[in-house]
Amino acid sequence: MLGQEFAADAEDVAQDVMVRIHHALRTFRGEAKVGTWIYRIAFNHALNAKARARYRAPHVSDDALATTPSADRSPDGKLQDERRRRAVLACVRELPEVYQSALRCTTGWAPA
Repeated sequence: MLGQEFAADAEDVAQDVMVRIHHALRTFRGEAKVGTWIYRIAFNHALNAKARARYRAPHVSDDALATTPSADRSPDGKLQDERRRRAVLACVRELPEVYQSALRCTTGWAPA
C-alpha cells in the first residue's frame, strides 16, 4: 500500500495499525468480516502516513542551503543572456526565408 518510497516507514505503520486494531476491537460491530475491517484500518492509516509525509520538512542543513547557488541570474548574467539572444536573432534574420520558416515550424520560434 505504501510503495517503495515508504519502505523505511512500513514497520512503524504496521505497528501503529496493530495498536489501533487492539484498541478498537471493543468497538467492532460485526457488520463486516474481521479481515475487511482490519484491511480498512490498515488502508486508512497508510493513506494518512502518505499524506503526512508530504508535509515533512526536508532534512537540509543551513550550511547546505547557504552554499546552494541561487536560481536567479546576476545582472551580468542577465546582460549576457540578452546580448546572446539579440545576436542569435540577428543571425536568424539573415537566414533565407525558407530556413526561418523551418525554424518556426519545428521549434515554434517567432521573431521578437
